[in-house]
Amino acid sequence: PATAALAAWAAAFAGGLWLGRRMRLPTELRWDAARRELLLPGSVLPLLLIVTLFTLRYAGTVSLVLHPDWRASAAVALPMAAAYGAAAGVLFGRVLGLLRATRGTAAA
Repeated sequence: PATAALAAWAAAFAGGLWLGRRMRLPTELRWDAARRELLLPGSVLPLLLIVTLFTLRYAGTVSLVLHPDWRASAAVALPMAAAYGAAAGVLFGRVLGLLRATRGTAAA
């Protein structure tokens, strides 16, 4: 199941990356090139993604401690890997979108 879990993580990461790069950037986003400073207003989306990722990791770890036999189960490993990959992809895609905004190629 390790190879399948890695493939599930990679596929979900790619999907999350695609989604994260296409997320609309806040209209209040400002890049100060002289100071090399990105002014980004607070947003609930990254907070929700981070809390979701923490909750998934916590629940997954506790579940595996309570049920060690699940470690060899593809029915457990694949959805967990996909959830981790999707969350990581969305966050990384958002970072790439913000980086694009600093280069002046994205609509702010």
